[in-house]
Amino acid sequence: MGSDAEVHLFDYQVYRELVVPAIQAFIKTGVAAPWLGAIIQGSNNVMLPAYREHYAAKFLHGADFQAHCSYLDHDWAWNGQHQSAKAWFVEWKERACRSSNCVEINQCPLHTSRQQGVADDLMLLFAEVVDLLCLGPSMFVGRTVTMRFYQAWLEQQGMEPAHPAYQLLNRLGQRGWVIGYGWGGSAEGIHGWLDPAETARLAYHLSKLELPAIKPSLEAMQQALKTFWNQDLRAEYFPNVAFEALGLAFIRNLALLAMQQQRGLIWVNS
Repeated sequence: MGSDAEVHLFDYQVYRELVVPAIQAFIKTGVAAPWLGAIIQGSNNVMLPAYREHYAAKFLHGADFQAHCSYLDHDWAWNGQHQSAKAWFVEWKERACRSSNCVEINQCPLHTSRQQGVADDLMLLFAEVVDLLCLGPSMFVGRTVTMRFYQAWLEQQGMEPAHPAYQLLNRLGQRGWVIGYGWGGSAEGIHGWLDPAETARLAYHLSKLELPAIKPSLEAMQQALKTFWNQDLRAEYFPNVAFEALGLAFIRNLALLAMQQQRGLIWVNS
């Protein structure tokens, strides 16, 4: 059991201007845009075709996130913070909105008063659409790890939580705390993301750290990972290098590549 953590190049513009509005409109009206309906009906995930039929009625005249949601940001980002390495493993009820005065309590699929199944199916839909429309090339950054794995190492190197790099990594690893919930028990799901401007800032700040010098290309990073796993080659090419340093070098390089394409970054465990 477990999950591979990967950081992808992320088409934030498509996410913000197409994906989020379309899914929110589906929740509000029960009617899927033609392209979204095609994804649902054509999905290999057997739960999704049924999702439209079973939950459209529940979402009819449902929650209006743009008008009323204060738990999540405009792009469905959760802006809270947690510091536990195991925080991603907690149950849905610990993530759900607990508002007592929101006008959408009885309609919102993300409120703790609703049955978890509604939220689960929404997450399936969200993850499928993001995967199909928004994800670019990626690099492996750990097995069943969260961003806290890297933050803890940076703290050991003397970085304060107030450092800009630390804060940006926090967003990359925690914004999906609610909408990205994977419910599988091994940290599965969309952990968080950065928009292009934040990604550029992360590239700048990580470039100031003493991390392994690896050419910012997917081929070079993949070769570096293979070298690192070979104990003999690691001793020659990466002496005294922790995996955390290598992973942060990958994130730095992905941020540099994303800058060239006006992309963001997204952390996904699967």
